[in-house]
Amino acid sequence: MKCQIVESQPAAGGSMKVVGAAHTTKASAEAALKADKTCAK
Repeated sequence: MKCQIVESQPAAGGSMKVVGAAHTTKASAEAALKADKTCAK
């Protein structure tokens, strides 16, 4: 699974899946992405 941080909500019915909650800062989103085992490279 490839994970990435996006700036806006993905379009409904698209190929992207939202995982987790929205983060107030990009830094907190990046920290959560690194901690998420399903997104490990």
